[in-house]
Order: sequence, then C-alpha cells, then structure tokens
Amino acid sequence: MAPRRFEDNDHWYEQTRTLQHTPPVDDVATIDPDRVEAHRAPREWHVTYEVREEPLRAGDHVAMEIPLYFRLDHGRPYPVGTTHVEHVDDANPGYAAAVDVETPSDNVELRFAITHTSRVSILDVEVEVGAIQVGDALTITLGDEGSSRLRAPSFSQRFRFATGVSRGGDGTYRPLAAEPVVDVHGAAAKSHRVVAPSTVEVGESFDVDVFPADEYNHNPAAEYDGTALLEAPEFVDAPPDLAFAAAGETLVARAREALLDDTYSFEATASADGCGTFATIDRENGIFGQSNPVATGWSERDVYWGDIHVQGYDSIGVGTAAEMFEWGRNVEALDFCATANHYGGRYEVTPAVWNRVVEASNRYDEPGEFAALISYEWSGEYGHRNVYFRDDEGAFFGSSGTTSHYEEADTMEELWTMLDAYDGEALAFPHHPKFCGPGRTSWDRFHDEYQRLVEIYSAWGDSEAGGPWSVRAGLRRGHRVGFTGGTDTHEGQPGTGTHEFGKGAGKTAIYADELTRDGVFEALAERRTYATTGPRILLKTDCNGLRMGAERSATDADRHSRTVTARTVGTAPVTAIDVIRNGEVVATFEPEERDATVEWTDDDLLDDVLQPRDHPDGRDSAFYYVRVTQADRHRAWASPVWFLE
Repeated sequence: MAPRRFEDNDHWYEQTRTLQHTPPVDDVATIDPDRVEAHRAPREWHVTYEVREEPLRAGDHVAMEIPLYFRLDHGRPYPVGTTHVEHVDDANPGYAAAVDVETPSDNVELRFAITHTSRVSILDVEVEVGAIQVGDALTITLGDEGSSRLRAPSFSQRFRFATGVSRGGDGTYRPLAAEPVVDVHGAAAKSHRVVAPSTVEVGESFDVDVFPADEYNHNPAAEYDGTALLEAPEFVDAPPDLAFAAAGETLVARAREALLDDTYSFEATASADGCGTFATIDRENGIFGQSNPVATGWSERDVYWGDIHVQGYDSIGVGTAAEMFEWGRNVEALDFCATANHYGGRYEVTPAVWNRVVEASNRYDEPGEFAALISYEWSGEYGHRNVYFRDDEGAFFGSSGTTSHYEEADTMEELWTMLDAYDGEALAFPHHPKFCGPGRTSWDRFHDEYQRLVEIYSAWGDSEAGGPWSVRAGLRRGHRVGFTGGTDTHEGQPGTGTHEFGKGAGKTAIYADELTRDGVFEALAERRTYATTGPRILLKTDCNGLRMGAERSATDADRHSRTVTARTVGTAPVTAIDVIRNGEVVATFEPEERDATVEWTDDDLLDDVLQPRDHPDGRDSAFYYVRVTQADRHRAWASPVWFLE
C-alpha cells in the first residue's frame, strides 16, 4: 500500500528544540550521495533509516529536516518562496520535487506529511499499521524524474538533515546517533581568489592568499592544478609565478582542520611606498584573479576586515560555530568574526548551546592572527540588536522571542539594565533598521552608550536612506552611530554572500591598533569603522582633523568652515564620491578612476548648520560622512564625524 498523506502532524519543527535535552537513540540514518559538487546536476537523494534500538510501532514517528538550500531542477520555473518538496501524490511536475517513503514490509502501512518553515521543510512519517523491526529500514526518496529532482546547493558546506524519532506518540523527538550529512564541495575552478592585507608597512613581509574558486559562490575548487603568472605592485617583492597542486580533497575540509599550507599562499615584502593590487593569470586554463588594493603608509592604524553578523545551524541555518570561524579565517581570509546567531527558531538556549559559542570563539581567537568576538542576536518588539562582548565569557539574555534557560530581557530597557553589569564592555546595536516589519529599529528606544553603531548594509540590503527607520533617520534624530556591514548569512560562511552586488556579502572595515579581541572591540566602540557591500575598498576620511567616527565640541575654526577630505582606492573604477551633511548630499565628485582623493569645504557658519538633536546630552550637532560608489555598483560608507554645540 502506498503511504498516505496526513494533515494532523505535530509540526516537528516546533519540537526540535527538545532534541538537545534528550539522549540520542541508537538508530542510524544515511543519505546517498553524501558528497557532491556545488550546484551539480539534479538527482534523486535516497535516505536510509535503519532501526537499531527497538521496533518502530504503530503511532511512532520519524521526522527529518530537508534544507531548502536544495533547489529544484535548473530551468524549471518556480516562484520564489513556493514549496520545493511535496508529498508524492501532490508534487506538481516542474514546481515541486516528490517525496516518497518505502516500507520494508507489505504488512507495514505508513502515512506522512511535509511541513514548510522559513529555511527547512520537515518530513514527518508515522507508522500507522504494523511494526518496523530492528535491522529493517525505511527508505526515503527526495525528488524523481516525474516531478522535479533536487540540485545540490551552490555553496560549499556540510548539510545536516537533522532527524529525530518519537516512540510512544508523546511528541518528543529524540535525535539519532548518526544523522544524514551531505558534504558539498566546490565545482570546477573558474577564477582565482586573491586576498592581501589592505595596509602594510615598508619593509614588512606579509602573506597573500590565493586559491582557485568556482563560478557559483566562489567556493574553493580542490581539483585544480596549474601554474599562474603573478603580477605584483611595483613597490612589492614577490615570486614571479605560483604553482597549484590538486588538493585531492575539498579546501573547505582542509580549512575546517586548519591545514592550509603554502599551496594557497605566498609571501611578499613591501620595499617602498605605494598602492596597488596583485594579479594572477593561468593562461592554459583561462583562469585569472585580482586582489584587493594594498597600500603602504596609509594610516597610523591598520585596516582590518571582518563579518560580525554570521548565523549557522543553531539559528535555522547550516554550519557549526567552529565551521564558521574556519571559513572566515581560512577561506574568506577575514581578520575578525562573530557568530551572531538569532536564537528562537530551532533551539531552546541552554548552557550547552551558549557554551558552544563561547568555547569556539575562545578557541579561534588568536591575537595577532584572528579575532573572534562572543555575540548573539537579541530580538524584541522594537527591533533586533546584535550583542557583542569584550571579554571571553559574555552572557546570554533571552527575550520574549527566544526560549532559553537564562534570565529574560523582554524589553530593550531590560536589556540595557542587564548590560550595565558589563561596565561599558558590551555593545548592542541594530541591524536591518528599515526592514523586517515589527523587527524594524525604533529610534525612540535607543541607548547611545551601547548602540554606538548600526548595520547599514547586509543581506537585507541598503538601510542608509528611506523612511523613519533608516540610518539617516536615526542620525537626524541625534544618535551618533558609526557604520558596519555584514552578511546576516544563515549559510555559516562569514564574509560570503554570493559575491554579487546586492546579495548580502557586506563587510566591516576597522582602523585598529592591533589585531586582538580588545583591539577590534575598541575600534567598534570608538566607531573607527566603515562598511562596504562586500569588496575590500580602501577608504579614509578627515574633516578638520576628525577621523571617521570621532566627535568634538566645535572650535572657533570649526565654526567658520569645515573641510572634508576623502581618499579611496576601489576594486573597480570609482564613479561617485558623495559628501553627506546632516543627511543631505551636499557635494558629488565623479573621479572615474580607482585611486581618487577629493576635498570639499563647507563655508556655511556652523551656527547655521547645527540642528537640534534628541541625544541624551541635549547638544545640537552637525554630522558629515562620505559614501563611495564604484562602476560595478558596489559601495562603501565611512562612519560620520560630529561637531557639537
């Protein structure tokens, strides 16, 4: 008898948070294939659930997550947000992939249903008649030629098909001893990823990371080998060519085990002042790459790059905290990261869950090499706040939207009170301020000590302007906030969106004295930051001696005029440099070159420019910042400076 569909399933998604509180069962589930190339040809996927602990009897349930990152056949149309998998009797060819379940015996009857959530589909199978004995197995098929097959995700990651079993029909699902996992690795090499430090000193030796990347998500391509000619900036000494050897395994797997070697990096030395990029070309394979700009003598502080808004499996995504840090450090070549998981969907937050974040953050924090901040995303009625700690312990405070074993801060005011215990060693600032309905930022409820920054760009897009929730609206109200960029990825890959404009690969650049957790936190707290849509654009600004993020009481000279100077070195030609005063564009330059310096003087008297503000100190102020736009539409925003009455 074919398995029947049922409508009254217990919504396993809501029950998965109980998995962490129960010991695993001895049952095992595997998936075939379990290792594939990114975006490879669509196929059927076969999951085998082997019963080992005790029989599955009538009324027992088996449930499994199917990540929605597994897409339908390429070229078959489906509207965004529609169902990707359906019961075998309901799958509409071309618009859904059929899911079927086979029983090991004609004496066993099953029924099953699929529940759809924001980022996963849940298959829930009930034994209706008979029993599946120890040693027997259920077989689940995802996709077939009669409907649609499923294509592997476009990004390299380990995908866990979380699986639980409920015996006795009590609604509690216990995890399995072994669950199905698909390891997606990079496809064929299409380009070289070349990443260098943005700022170096004359005489300094530094590493440049190079690896072959595929065309889908710039995933590391492991099977590439070849020789590339290297073109280095004139002020840098570097080897003339690079030899790549096929890794024999995915670079992602190597990165997870911290096994990157010289195959993917080379050493260079700055021998004079200058600014430029590295370029590689493998003529035989038609592969090339270009680095971000590298400059000597750029600033008294170094420029470092990071993504401090990354989410993974604990937040209805994929990737563990350790895998996130490995990707950020070894694949995206970032300098700092933070796992700002938004709890409340998959997991109830217990000490075990929070300790995973703390332990991984401290394990990967390596002064001078890589900084890992302890963080999470808090949500409440008046917007989401990303919370960051300077120390190596942090603290989790729940909210009405999060089930946890910790004290709850249901309102923003309660969150501020709890953070007071950290005596200035914590930050909590808004992300996606103009998006997400009831999660929009309220500039009426704002704490100017903790909220010294705002996420101006992420997967939610550009929040700079437009409406009462935008970044400019907050600045006009008098909130003195610097700018950050992040991915808000749920794919467990810091710094990686899709490497396309508008696809959420935002990054934060900081000016810091040292690459340590303290140095990164201090730079954030002092707003020595700028944000980009992803590329490592170099940008520095000055306004009457104030660097980005700074403020001061106006001097006599400030009251007569204020001169904004900006220099930027783009990853593409710079088409516009805008100067924004009090939220309005007051000057635009169109350099049409990669390396551009501009200057604009505001001759209006400061008394005519100052505007009343709602800041707690009650002081009128004027603010200025610079926005850069490239020919490829990528952007950068420098944190403002403020002149106070």
